[in-house]
Amino acid sequence: RTVVETKNSKLLLHTLKAPQLENTGEMYSMVEDSIQKAKNLCDRHGCKFILSVYPLGHQVNDKEWVPGRYMYIPQGAEISDRTVEELNRFCKKNGIAFFNPFPDFRGYKGSELLYYKHNGHWTPAGQRLMADSLSKFIEEYLNKGE
Repeated sequence: RTVVETKNSKLLLHTLKAPQLENTGEMYSMVEDSIQKAKNLCDRHGCKFILSVYPLGHQVNDKEWVPGRYMYIPQGAEISDRTVEELNRFCKKNGIAFFNPFPDFRGYKGSELLYYKHNGHWTPAGQRLMADSLSKFIEEYLNKGE
């Protein structure tokens, strides 16, 4: 209960243009090391490995996860994709398949909200969009024979 409901002013800073996080190099290095270890484990066992990211409501548009986002995100804050871009760069450099559904979520034209208003989780519409996006990615990935 406390993990979900505790406000942490630094929790989502990596999704914002300002203020910048301190020690981002160290943060990315630790994350990238963990990803590489997971990839290596999969390789040793003959398993395919895909790194997936997913957007939070405030990263999609200004209608999603409102008013819940304001527990964590100041109104008017600008969104940054630097973490997604860094992970994409890392994956390309290391031959890791990278699934990024941000464009699908941002391009969504349906009438249903993708995120609950007070809870940052996906609504059934958000779950369907993620499932469809991931399914398409996996099908293309497998058809490439990677």
